[in-house]
Amino acid sequence: MFEVRDDKRGTTYFIRALACRVLAVASLDNHGDWSVYVDAVPGIHHNFEWDAVAANGDKQSKEIACALFPYLEQKPYRE
Repeated sequence: MFEVRDDKRGTTYFIRALACRVLAVASLDNHGDWSVYVDAVPGIHHNFEWDAVAANGDKQSKEIACALFPYLEQKPYRE
């Protein structure tokens, strides 16, 4: 798991590999709310593949998001 801060967007991304070719990306904005997206990736360089998941991945329910990123569950979830 790793974290990327995008100061231009005011967003912090938490990236977790669910499998070699599947990433979950939590997007936490500067207002404190968050959402999670999951998608398949080539699995070669997660450091470069996560942003496509954040932009185009399937948005997860709050229940799944909290299971994947439990340390964020106290923050408001963007439905």
